[in-house]
Amino acid sequence: MADTWKCVDCRRTIVGRRTEHCAACHQDFRSTGAGDDHRVGRFDVSDGPDRRRCRSPREIEGRGWVRDEHGRWYRPMPADVLAARRGSA
Repeated sequence: MADTWKCVDCRRTIVGRRTEHCAACHQDFRSTGAGDDHRVGRFDVSDGPDRRRCRSPREIEGRGWVRDEHGRWYRPMPADVLAARRGSA
C-alpha cells in the first residue's frame, strides 16, 4: 500500500512518497522540484509585487503544467526531449 498522510490544515489525504503538498496554497505536485517552482518572489519581501507567494492554478496552467489522475501538478516533458529519449529524434 502507498504511503499516506493528512495535511493538518486542509485535511486532504496525500498519497505517495514523492508527492509535494504546499502548506501555503494546499496544491499537490508530483515532485519537490515542481512544488518549489510554483513559488515565486523574493524570500526577503513580505508585501507588494515581489513578495514570496504561490502561483495560482491559472498561472500554473499558463506555464504548460497539467494535473495527473490524482490532481497533482507536473510539467510534461517537452516533445523533443521525449523523442530523443525514445531514440526517435
